[in-house]
Amino acid sequence: MSEFKPLVSIVIPAYNASNYLKEAIDCALSQTYQNIEVIVVNDGSNDDGATQNICLSYGDKIKYYYKDNGGCSSALNTAIKKASGDYISWLSHDDLYDKDKIEYQISLFNKHSLDKDTIISNFGRLIDKEGKEIFYPRKKTNKKLNSIKMYKY
Repeated sequence: MSEFKPLVSIVIPAYNASNYLKEAIDCALSQTYQNIEVIVVNDGSNDDGATQNICLSYGDKIKYYYKDNGGCSSALNTAIKKASGDYISWLSHDDLYDKDKIEYQISLFNKHSLDKDTIISNFGRLIDKEGKEIFYPRKKTNKKLNSIKMYKY
């Protein structure tokens, strides 16, 4: 059986995002899993073009869209509609991914023969503006949960 290598759309909704957006885009583009597209939707930023300029500096390495301000969920929904991927991965403009995040998640599909309706959730780490980890308590599980159990968890 051949290995499952779907296109993954990494979607980044952005509003007045110039403070961390470049780092978010860079970490998306540097994923070890290569079958990705990166989509940034500027949700009507009013930062004198700073968010737009960052996005345009990537040329055709990312897909960039501008829309009037409608809130994060509106920008996220626009990004999902523009996505070509078999799967969607949501990256907030002020978050970072480990370099192998997408590769690891796709490996779980291959290892466990998961179906297309599967949601994979990873635990994250909190970091400060210098990138130092901030401790916070959290529950972990390596279980397969149905949607109701996952919601309750």
